[in-house]
Amino acid sequence: MSEAVEKHIVTTGNKGASVSEFFKLGRELFELSFQGEFDYIKHIKDNIKILSFDIPEELKEIFIPFNNAPIYWVYDSWLLAQIEEYMKANFNRAKYFDLHKSIKENYAKWATAQIRGEKEYYANLTMSFIERDIYKHNFFKFVIQAILHTYHSSIYNFSKADKLFNEVKQMAAALKLQEPVLHELLYIVNLFHGFLYLKEKRYDEANNLFKEAVETKQNGITAKIYSALCELKLNNMEIVEYYVREVITYDFHRMIAAIDVNNFGMFNYFLINALIYNLFYEKDFAPAQKLISDTLSPYRFAEENTLKKIADKIILLKELKVDEYITEEINKHFILLEKVIKAYAESANTLVIGMYPEFERKYQETLDLIVEEKKKREYLEIEQSLVKYDEAINDYSETIKRLKKELETFHEKVKSNLDDAIKTINSNYEYEKQIIEDKILQLPHLERYNPAKSFSANMVNNTIIALIVFLIGGLAGYSNESLAYTSGYNSTIVMIIFSGLRWGIVSFLIGILISGVIAGFVLIDRVDEKQKLVKKLNMLKVQKDRLIKEAEEYSKDKETVMRNSITASIDHHKRQIDELQEEREKHRKRITDQVEEKVKEFMASLDTVR
Repeated sequence: MSEAVEKHIVTTGNKGASVSEFFKLGRELFELSFQGEFDYIKHIKDNIKILSFDIPEELKEIFIPFNNAPIYWVYDSWLLAQIEEYMKANFNRAKYFDLHKSIKENYAKWATAQIRGEKEYYANLTMSFIERDIYKHNFFKFVIQAILHTYHSSIYNFSKADKLFNEVKQMAAALKLQEPVLHELLYIVNLFHGFLYLKEKRYDEANNLFKEAVETKQNGITAKIYSALCELKLNNMEIVEYYVREVITYDFHRMIAAIDVNNFGMFNYFLINALIYNLFYEKDFAPAQKLISDTLSPYRFAEENTLKKIADKIILLKELKVDEYITEEINKHFILLEKVIKAYAESANTLVIGMYPEFERKYQETLDLIVEEKKKREYLEIEQSLVKYDEAINDYSETIKRLKKELETFHEKVKSNLDDAIKTINSNYEYEKQIIEDKILQLPHLERYNPAKSFSANMVNNTIIALIVFLIGGLAGYSNESLAYTSGYNSTIVMIIFSGLRWGIVSFLIGILISGVIAGFVLIDRVDEKQKLVKKLNMLKVQKDRLIKEAEEYSKDKETVMRNSITASIDHHKRQIDELQEEREKHRKRITDQVEEKVKEFMASLDTVR
């Protein structure tokens, strides 16, 4: 379809009249121009721009016209880029990639050549390079070969092209292509395969292939358009109507996506390159003229020109002096609307008229954003007026946290001090206890409390005393006896010994008795002293327990006093917080009521531009 569409019009008979009326309908509905050449090379090249748009992938459909389909493979589409990446990664022999490059370059020259001889030359040269490439997994060369057998008249071969397309689909399914690449490749191959059958006017088979393409890519509008053409040829008018609605709905979705992101350039592109226009560039749709007209007529219904109405409202809106509420984002809305108004306010294009509700939505959305900005600023002032309450509440809250921390710290300190005090008491107790226990253990070893040593010492003294008594008694006895008679020396000695021995023995015996009694008293004293020490030990333990109890009670009392003091302070601060929160809410409600009244007044002022 690189030739002017109108040159195909047959000017005689009903068919010619139908095509002429069909073109006229295209002018009426979409302001299409059918004069001069329609450059599909430029059209395909421009369509590649869609790949750079920040929109969902399903809205990036590039229309591929039947008569100029080979042009699709000339420019760097997303699919071709993915194929070449795959080839670089998997075709590790450089000569194969060089052949691919030669095939691609000569194919591009064939597809874009205008002179018959040049097309013939580059077609043959491309086929020559394809034949040199013996790499059986190079599915791209089979696609190009199938296209040449489909579109180049001198080598047209339906059977070869049909076989090649089937081989490519089988090969693609077997290769480890990423799923999006595989789906796109199968979509394009099924599309070209359908074109082959369409060229043969085998509409039923062509339709099946176009439907296969749609199954692979649900938003494949090109396949849907040509499936609609096949359904038209098969006289399935209800399905044709369904596809017509699908196409124009797709165009609306793309334009809505553009205005949603405030991109006039994108909107303008989608409007100028709407896919619905392609129905009118295919004169074979002429028999469906009434169906197409009836299907599209609801989109043309409008009581008034919404764009002009919005233009008038924008003028009035500017008079309301709402500039302070127009943010950068809101300004983008206005810029978009003003550009659309300037470009299309006088347009009778069905797509423009059909977009009237969306333009109105966009305008109302803009007003809503202005109101939201007004609310945002007013409510920001409310929040700012509440800052003093928040700060005071926060101060009290921080004080409560600090007091709780102090109470916790004090509790730990008291506990630590109590532990230290108990430790000191226990240490002192153990020290004094050890001293007493040592004294108890030493009692038997002290002479003062040792009966044996006391008895032994007394016996020494007793012996000495007994000897003294022995001497004194002997001398005393001798003195008494000498008064009565005089005897010899020997008698005197015997008398002294006998008399002293008697008294010495008596004294010694008495000394033994006394020593035993004294030893007994020493033993009694030792037992008594031990009992005193044991009693002192028991008293010491009682004293320790009492000191520990006193320390615990002191710590408990001290902590209770501090806890009560801090708890009272915390409760006081909590009451302050409750009072502040209550006062804050009252202030908020009062200010909010005032703000809501302001917002209502502001919204009422916008009623004139709604």
